[in-house]
Amino acid sequence: MGRPKAWLPFGNELMLPRVVRLLSEVVSPVVVVAAPGQEVPPLPPGVEIAHDAEPGRGPLAGLCAGLATLRGGPTPLTSRPCDVPFLRPLSSGG
Repeated sequence: MGRPKAWLPFGNELMLPRVVRLLSEVVSPVVVVAAPGQEVPPLPPGVEIAHDAEPGRGPLAGLCAGLATLRGGPTPLTSRPCDVPFLRPLSSGG
C-alpha cells in the first residue's frame, strides 16, 4: 500500500475521513483512536482524536482510550476500523 490505511485514497476521499463522514450520519460524538504518535488525516470539526496509551494493545485498549475522552451521559458505542469504505450506516429508526 505504501502508506497507512487511514491515508489511502478512496474515490475523492481518504479512507479515514470517509468512514468518519459515514458514521457521523448516525452517531455523535465520533472519537477516532490512533496509535501513540500516529498522525491522522484532517477530520471534520467536532471529531475528537484520542491516542492509545501504549502501542500494540489492540481494539479493546482503543475502546478504553476513546471512552476516556467522552464527557459522560449515554453514548452510542461502535468500533470500526478505518478500512471499511463500503460501510452503510443504518438510521437509528431502522
